[in-house]
Amino acid sequence: MSVFGRAAREPDRQEYLGLSHILCVSKIGLWLRVEGRVQGVGFRAHVRDLAEGLQLDGEVWNTRDRAVEMNVYGDSALVEDFALTVRNGPGHVERLVSQPIPGDAPQPGFHVGATR
Repeated sequence: MSVFGRAAREPDRQEYLGLSHILCVSKIGLWLRVEGRVQGVGFRAHVRDLAEGLQLDGEVWNTRDRAVEMNVYGDSALVEDFALTVRNGPGHVERLVSQPIPGDAPQPGFHVGATR
């Protein structure tokens, strides 16, 4: 109960995100390359679901040399969480390489792209 006699309500995630944007949010872009057994195991769908859950923008795609690459854009703390978590997807990640990329997401949302 609150001091006013009503049940206290926990702020939802959107309210927390709104407050963080007012205080200080740093936006970043990050390119990642994941090597190992990551094609044919649902890895891109896992990446998309993870990114959408964190409200990140970007794209993920297979490469012709059997790796998976992605560009991810959003709040720096959320992109960092994404980068730490992405290796826990299906398949077997042997190597993860990342590099900052400049600019904003070319389009809103997160998309699974064609093989490049």
